[in-house]
Amino acid sequence: MANKIQFEHNRKSKKELKKFILLDKVDDGFNYFLDYRLEELKSDDKYYIKSFMDYIECLETRVDRLSKQLNSK
Repeated sequence: MANKIQFEHNRKSKKELKKFILLDKVDDGFNYFLDYRLEELKSDDKYYIKSFMDYIECLETRVDRLSKQLNSK
């Protein structure tokens, strides 16, 4: 039984680590584009990349809000 619990814990830990690494990469990408790269792109590319970034920020805000609502119950 202890091995099964440890396995589940390790699986959750690996999943959390992957999520953290992905968020870290996304944050790096935001900084990369917002710091200087976005200005060097063609206007069409700039428009769509900025739209993707805005959508990600919208989703993050929504997830944070919903998470707070769930945690307060």
